[in-house]
Amino acid sequence: MAGDRILVLGGTGPAGIVLLRELLFRGHATVAYVRSPDKVPADLASNKLLEIIPGQLGDSTPLESAVSQSRMIISLLGPQLNDAPNPSPLPGFYSDVLFPLMKKHRVKRIIATCTVSVVDKDDSFLFGRWLLARGIQLFFRGSWDFDQRVAGVFAQLDLNIGDGGKGKEGEIEWTLVRLCGIPGGASEEEWKADREAGKGVYVGPVVSGKDKWFMTLKRGRLARWLVDVVEEEEKAGRAMESLVGKMPAVSEI
Repeated sequence: MAGDRILVLGGTGPAGIVLLRELLFRGHATVAYVRSPDKVPADLASNKLLEIIPGQLGDSTPLESAVSQSRMIISLLGPQLNDAPNPSPLPGFYSDVLFPLMKKHRVKRIIATCTVSVVDKDDSFLFGRWLLARGIQLFFRGSWDFDQRVAGVFAQLDLNIGDGGKGKEGEIEWTLVRLCGIPGGASEEEWKADREAGKGVYVGPVVSGKDKWFMTLKRGRLARWLVDVVEEEEKAGRAMESLVGKMPAVSEI
């Protein structure tokens, strides 16, 4: 049986810390599964809504404890451009470790991230995006390989979204968010400022035009959007049909 917490993976990077701030600010009981607990800021670590579980991705016992307490997983796992191993072990972590644990404990919902170097069928050709993706492929091959393999792992999930996004019993309702630049700091002051930045958030294919895809999204604004999704789905009692089984590009408007 699924738990009642939000599990955050990748919670000690800048984007992960900002996500923890947003979740706790809005009163969500949260679990952070982290390799280095000391990297969680003290003001967050002391919050009673947050449980920190230390462990490596391959440590099945503590990871299972984290998954079993959760009703939804948000994963910001991903390599830095300059240190990504090739091949990355993370795609295998999803397919061979995390997804089986989710099915075992009936945790159906996961939102994970990659970059816009992954191309979706509804994307338009934009030279700037192509140039960026090509640069990553040529000069940061490990990161490019990670994104392509992660997209493949999620796309291969046995998911039926034909019944209004609910899926079948035991299936995983996934969303793979494609990001580009996510500037912004992780301090409380920077998060508070960045969460209010911009006119709004674009969610959809990579297309050009007014109020369409842009190349950046402040980390604070990303965190706010992610928790908006959490709360909308919680209120509706189901995953959002427009996001389930999709790979939306998310950016500032």
